[in-house]
Amino acid sequence: MTSSALNQFSNLPPRETAGSSSSNRFDYQKNWSICHFLELHEDGQNYLVVFDHHEDIVVFNHGRTPDSACFYQVKSKKSGKWTIANLAKCTNKDHESSILRKLYKNYENFPDFTVKLAFISNQGLSTKDNKSGKKAVFSELCFSEMHADEKSICAYALEAENKSHSNLSGLNLFEFERTLLTIEDHVNQTKGKLSDFFEKQFPYETVNIGLAYRAVFDEVRRKTNFENTGVRSHSLIKEKSLSKEEFDNMLAVMVGQRSNAQLWSDACSILLNEGCNGLTLKNIRKAWNQVLVDEMNSSNEQFIDVSELVQSTVNIAAQSGNSTIISLAAEVVEKLDPAESAVFDTVKIAAMICREITRNEPLQEISSESEEQKP
Repeated sequence: MTSSALNQFSNLPPRETAGSSSSNRFDYQKNWSICHFLELHEDGQNYLVVFDHHEDIVVFNHGRTPDSACFYQVKSKKSGKWTIANLAKCTNKDHESSILRKLYKNYENFPDFTVKLAFISNQGLSTKDNKSGKKAVFSELCFSEMHADEKSICAYALEAENKSHSNLSGLNLFEFERTLLTIEDHVNQTKGKLSDFFEKQFPYETVNIGLAYRAVFDEVRRKTNFENTGVRSHSLIKEKSLSKEEFDNMLAVMVGQRSNAQLWSDACSILLNEGCNGLTLKNIRKAWNQVLVDEMNSSNEQFIDVSELVQSTVNIAAQSGNSTIISLAAEVVEKLDPAESAVFDTVKIAAMICREITRNEPLQEISSESEEQKP
């Protein structure tokens, strides 16, 4: 069930759709969004983050039944400070083209549930100090704290094209925030943020940060790139957003009872016992890493379907105990349709089988139990 806020948000077409098709240029924006929802998750907040729909990032206060939303416009800048004049500047006399006007449009579209209009950048804001009137650089500033002259610039930029004043009460929701994420190193900084997150949330678990980052970033990129101007609430939630519940599911895959290294060690032992050579092991290991990433993508329906086939094949084979991983993989491949066969070869299926048979219990524990049961 979706809320009234989500229905309104998804039913109104966004102002532009060019962002998705060219979003590969905006990795900085994606990494900022990752850092932001990591903070929300760490604070225990419920959330639904929507990517590149109406605004760069929109954060609702609940995954299913939200009643408020924060709109974030994220822009990086190589050098120099921002000014209120920069934010209010129009392009080619297009009154609707200014940064401030586009951001404010969200309030005009959704006045009932908009609680924040934030402009995020790696550079500070150079503006008049409210008390002294002298220029100063701010890392954080809300509209109520601005100098009267700067407020006037904002108000003028938001006037209707015929110069009759619009309802500008939403200006009180405007905030400027400088992020510490830099243009030059935002990828490593985000990985560091992810590493800190796992250390705090799962202090006794070993997580491959590189794989975890790749999985999260790829999911954000996929959702950002999804294009459908006629999207409705259900599709929007599924294709353009990430909820706390969905991220929890991703974390469950990233953080298992045993480390990835332990699981691969068990799989490697089985493969060696079955006569696999070094080259085959190397290829399966590479496919294993890709399978880890695929497991974190809860919307990859093709992978889910093939995983179910792998699971059922392994369960049947376990009753006889006569099959090898490679022979089982070949058996599964024969059952795939052409579209699946183009993605899943014998090596990748073998890696999926290895994941299936090692994910539950360590081999040494299974062996110990078997020995105890011997007469």
